Amino acid sequence: MAAKGLTLATTPSELLEEIFSWACTDDGQTGRSINLVCKQFRNHCMGTGVDIRQVYLCGPKALERFHYALAMRESEGRKVVSLCMMWDEAIPAKYLDRHTQTQCTASMVSILRAISPDHLRVLYVSWIYSWSLTPMLPVTFPSLSELYASSADVSSLPPGRAPNLKFLHIDQPGRLSLKFGSVLATACPAITHLHIRSTGLQCVEDDPILLFIHSYRASQRSLRDVTSTYTQYFLSERTLIGGPAYAVPPKPFPLPKLRQLVISFPPVYAGGRGCGNGSMANHETGGLYWHVARGGENMFSSIDSTMVEGPADEEGGKPKKLLRVDLGGRKLVVFPASGDRDEDLLDEDRVTRRAALKAEWLSRSIGVPGVARHWSEI
Repeated sequence: MAAKGLTLATTPSELLEEIFSWACTDDGQTGRSINLVCKQFRNHCMGTGVDIRQVYLCGPKALERFHYALAMRESEGRKVVSLCMMWDEAIPAKYLDRHTQTQCTASMVSILRAISPDHLRVLYVSWIYSWSLTPMLPVTFPSLSELYASSADVSSLPPGRAPNLKFLHIDQPGRLSLKFGSVLATACPAITHLHIRSTGLQCVEDDPILLFIHSYRASQRSLRDVTSTYTQYFLSERTLIGGPAYAVPPKPFPLPKLRQLVISFPPVYAGGRGCGNGSMANHETGGLYWHVARGGENMFSSIDSTMVEGPADEEGGKPKKLLRVDLGGRKLVVFPASGDRDEDLLDEDRVTRRAALKAEWLSRSIGVPGVARHWSEI
């Protein structure tokens, strides 16, 4: 005779939610499967949101379906804790038309507005780069602790947008202002780790990232004084002289809790043999960032700068040597400028980048270190 005891069908809802929470630690597939087992499980999922605690969405159809699914739930069933949204499915030789891109953006914004704002902890979102840029974070999330955002407008954010955000990765920002440090200070005042991956100059006269690095160093010199000692061949003199912001010492750094600043560069895609002087200017821009990070000193006379081995290259190359500057308990890490990539490799890199981001998001969501070292661990 079979022993009598609890079955999943008779398990108390509190214990059932705990079991499902431990099970739903993938990209959302397990939650979808649990939801389809029986009516009891579906009702439990719809009422608690345990099946969508962790969700990965890629492409217009997935985004639209999830938005529709959220609309079918009450607020208690929308408790997403970790969310990753990408519009690009990275299908070789296939790119979305403008209309579909607009729909993807609308779906992503609607999803952020629909989920419970008090439960989201980790958010990875790839916005679409266009003339009408999307704010880095269009919705307030009081409990958000980690954010990855690409192609976003970081020039303005409402105060208190993410008051408990600790880890922020800004990838290829669509727009930065010279005061973006102050923007982050009012919107996300608790940031401790910041990674900016950008091609460099964002404004006509001044580079806000260079000014941010200079301010982080708490230098008493003007940025123009520091850049004047940099030897350049392919960059314009205007890049070194800058505008009025380069001419005066920086104001006090606006993010006092920041303990690590990481700067890196995306690859430059070129056809044939590359893009000549433009390619060399890209490398000189990377060198200029290193120069400012060292406070204008060369590598041999700088007492706070060291070279360290970085994580594996996303494009499959060998790990690169990075510049690390120790600033009395704070770290500044600057990657070297990325080398040229043949434009024929763009589709392959899209696939690699998407897979790498998904793997990183999963490892950060469940708190288990992934195969590749995270940028905050350098």
